[in-house]
Amino acid sequence: MSRSFDRRAVLGAAAGLLASAALPAQAAGQRFSRIVVDVEPLRAKGLGGFAETVSATLGPALATEFAGAVDPRDRSAPMLVVRVDSVMLNGNLNGGDGRHSGKFGVTDYMEGAGLVVANGKVLAQYPVLGAYDNVMGPAVMAPNNFAVRLKALSAFYAGWMRRKVGA
Repeated sequence: MSRSFDRRAVLGAAAGLLASAALPAQAAGQRFSRIVVDVEPLRAKGLGGFAETVSATLGPALATEFAGAVDPRDRSAPMLVVRVDSVMLNGNLNGGDGRHSGKFGVTDYMEGAGLVVANGKVLAQYPVLGAYDNVMGPAVMAPNNFAVRLKALSAFYAGWMRRKVGA
């Protein structure tokens, strides 16, 4: 066996170990029995109507993003509870903060966590902060249309949730 072969084998094995260490523990095709959107933290802040709008917008985005990872017939699979702690649709719609004269886009935020729950117990929790810059995607075309911006933010957040959860 040559030295270069040994060196390649060691480097390949090391790269494989590093790659597997970077993945979440449940990244190997995590499946769920269902997905539930929890907007109680928003309701607790007195944002009942807005909380319902967030739930109605985020639910379909999660269903799209997690298509194939949810099987309601699989009673052994845990459920994924997506808790939304805060949402900020930036009110500065001209793309500037007063100091930067519109050089920077409007960034909207959604913060919360994905909780993997089985038998009433939280098995894992994945915090997610989605910061969506409205200079990209459909929201830039409708800066005053909060429904379009919330839909774009929800799709972005759902994508990050899937990456974090590993489904």
